[in-house]
Amino acid sequence: MDSSSAQEGLRKRPKSSDSDSQDQLTLDTRVVNKIGERNVRIYNLPQRSIRFVKDLVTTLHAIETKVTAVLLASRRTAEGEEIEKNESYLKLENDGRLVLLWPVTACHVIDRDSPLYDVSAADLLERKLEIVITITGGTMTTGQINQARTSYVPSEICWGHRFRDIVEYDARKQSYVAVNERMHEIEQVDTPLCSARQLDMLKKRLQRDVKQDRPASARQESSIIFKDNANSDSEAKTADSNV
Repeated sequence: MDSSSAQEGLRKRPKSSDSDSQDQLTLDTRVVNKIGERNVRIYNLPQRSIRFVKDLVTTLHAIETKVTAVLLASRRTAEGEEIEKNESYLKLENDGRLVLLWPVTACHVIDRDSPLYDVSAADLLERKLEIVITITGGTMTTGQINQARTSYVPSEICWGHRFRDIVEYDARKQSYVAVNERMHEIEQVDTPLCSARQLDMLKKRLQRDVKQDRPASARQESSIIFKDNANSDSEAKTADSNV
């Protein structure tokens, strides 16, 4: 979203009498107004990554901008203790550093080290989790630190979709431009419904069958995993319409 659609910064004013001439205390933490398709995270192949829309841009131009992603989910310890809202940082590409002069996408690759490695599309519907995204940067004029923050829950996730390309070449301006009105448009992509761990295991089985020159026992399973996403989406839309 463009900067004009972000909420105004939260402002806190200290209690004071009429004679008190203290300036108001300004907290430069901006909260994003989440509406409709702005609440989108994308699981995508081949990187099997989770992507965050540029939904957190502040109303000020920022320098040294960095984004962090924290997964809040329950975890059971080896002793059997259940820890609610356990914090796990999601590693982002480029160490989370962004240049907000152009539409950007923060990307977390779901690999063996990712806390989402065992999460499938079905698991996502049942899991209680939340991902908190924070963007921090300084203003170019004063160096004041600004921060934008929002969070996402499973109901705000679109599995098997990606963002459309919104960068176009403008012949009149003889330059590339970003169409901000299409910032939140998404499209379907063929994406397995299994977890990243299951997908890796399936690939190993296929490679082993090919090397041993025998019928690929995993190919039947792959046809189930790569089933038509369009049918799933149509069922979801039908369910939404019945609510």
